[in-house]
Amino acid sequence: MQRTRAESVARIFPSFVTAYPSWNAIDSASLEDIEEAIRPLGIHRRALTLKHLARELVSLREEIPLDRTRIEALPGVGQYVANAIELFAFHRPRPLLDTNMARIIERYIKPRNLA
Repeated sequence: MQRTRAESVARIFPSFVTAYPSWNAIDSASLEDIEEAIRPLGIHRRALTLKHLARELVSLREEIPLDRTRIEALPGVGQYVANAIELFAFHRPRPLLDTNMARIIERYIKPRNLA
């Protein structure tokens, strides 16, 4: 839900997962179709990244890697998404701080350790 509102995602999510029920379905779809499907979210420019991610996951037999380094190596996956994957898919305790909250914490407590 990067730069999107939950209400907007909720409106298109059912039709999106119906049209694309697997990573293989996203990989097989045209870039134009993916762009059109996510256009209501204002993130249609991320369609190519989504296609790259789908292609990578299809090559992994649609299995998300268990290793944090490999998770972050997936196309379009940064610290926040990697934390969300670990938290929700693997039930590992991880913080979910959006950019604005992280900026406040860094400003008033200390900068995060990126190492």
